[in-house]
Amino acid sequence: MNHGQGGPGNAGDLPDRISEQAAAARDALRELRDRSAAASSSPPAESLAGLLHHLDLEGGVWVLDADSGERLQLLGSIDPAWSGRRLTVTGIRRTEVMTTAQVGPVFELIAAALEE
Repeated sequence: MNHGQGGPGNAGDLPDRISEQAAAARDALRELRDRSAAASSSPPAESLAGLLHHLDLEGGVWVLDADSGERLQLLGSIDPAWSGRRLTVTGIRRTEVMTTAQVGPVFELIAAALEE
């Protein structure tokens, strides 16, 4: 009879096995993160100008009717006092993001400024 003296069922080996499994899981997560980062490099930021509107859809969304004729849903913080005013925004188009409002492509804000 084997009383804790080695073998596959030895409880004394448990901390080592857990450490090995944790290290393997950590390595697998790192590899996944690195592959994901390489595959999803961010598109370049761009600046757009247009008229800001707040629409009462799905709890309210901010849209920019850009001078180019395109309507974009803005993702980020907007001062409610800016509604109906012209502004310039800098941000990144997020083609991988979908919203329930479906008012236009999503544009993630980096910066926004009122036009004088």
